[in-house]
Amino acid sequence: MSSENINYSSDVNKSRQTVLDRLNERHEQSHAIDSQRERMLNNEHFASYDNGKSHKNFLQHFIQYKAVVVKDLEDVTEKIHENNLPINERTKILDDILVRLEHMQRWLNETSMYLNSFDSEQARLELKSVNDLFQEKRTQLLPVKKFGFSHKKATKKQENVSKSDSQRESETFEPSPVVVSSKNDSTMYDPRFSLINITGPKHFVIPSANCLSSSPDSLISQTVYLVDLTDCSIEVCGVFGSLIGRRLKNCQIYSHPIAGSVWLDECVHCDLVFACRQLRVHQTSNCRLSLHMASRPIIEHCTNLKVAPYQLVYDSLNEDLLTAGLSTKDDDNNLWHEVDDFSCPNKRLTKTSPNWCIMPENDWSSLCPSRKN
Repeated sequence: MSSENINYSSDVNKSRQTVLDRLNERHEQSHAIDSQRERMLNNEHFASYDNGKSHKNFLQHFIQYKAVVVKDLEDVTEKIHENNLPINERTKILDDILVRLEHMQRWLNETSMYLNSFDSEQARLELKSVNDLFQEKRTQLLPVKKFGFSHKKATKKQENVSKSDSQRESETFEPSPVVVSSKNDSTMYDPRFSLINITGPKHFVIPSANCLSSSPDSLISQTVYLVDLTDCSIEVCGVFGSLIGRRLKNCQIYSHPIAGSVWLDECVHCDLVFACRQLRVHQTSNCRLSLHMASRPIIEHCTNLKVAPYQLVYDSLNEDLLTAGLSTKDDDNNLWHEVDDFSCPNKRLTKTSPNWCIMPENDWSSLCPSRKN
């Protein structure tokens, strides 16, 4: 039995190494195309666009770059299913591909003013198709694992703490998940950091009280998973690796810094407070976002989003920001207001997007939680 376990572990490690080797190979091809792109933008032909000359090679290079991304998506999907990689490794792989999609968007934005109408429209369609494929693959690779939740009343000690906060309208519950088996989903999300299918009003703290002994190093490798929540207020404490939110309605999410990416799908009437390296928001409307960003926030198929700088303040904030690989609160290297709208690919200036705006400064403080965390 011991020998079988050793062999199994060895096979898993070899499989994961194969995935990494394949990704490195694809990255080399991608970097080669990046170099072509840089040479293309810096050569004399690019300078001649102002004189009305169309770019002859842009569409060819753009489609070639897209082909590399599509091949990566297909390879990654196959390998992940074969090797059953854990959720944090899947998220890191998808983060890398997302960077290249953002690269394609910026590339098109920078070049569209110099293209003829056919090339511009064709490039837009190529970008849309690869983004749609990415959304499809992401849903496949980060599927919803169903949980059932029972809610336990707080202990007397916890009740005394909550009574001191008389203004809190909803009780604090600690999720006690029961895993429901799923034939089509072999991915396990850690129930300590997951909330699924809950209707409030309810308040949650992640990690819950019995997990607070977890070391920072153990949290940074974890993913917070929030799905199908209504009328919930959630505080995410500690530096996690990533966060995924789907179908959130009338919720408030107050998160300490995230070391990787935040993915949001189909959220409505929410307040979303995040400091993270990457943010992707899809099919979301009527939400307010309070952000501290290492890269430009990306939105797609969204309407009526309002953005403001990150409003959480607590003693170890700057330390947590540095742990997450982000600039400190007072650093100017914060791209919270430089939103890229993938639904407006031909508009280079982010201010021209009709789907988002900067929130009036007088309203920023309303994005703070109702009590100090």
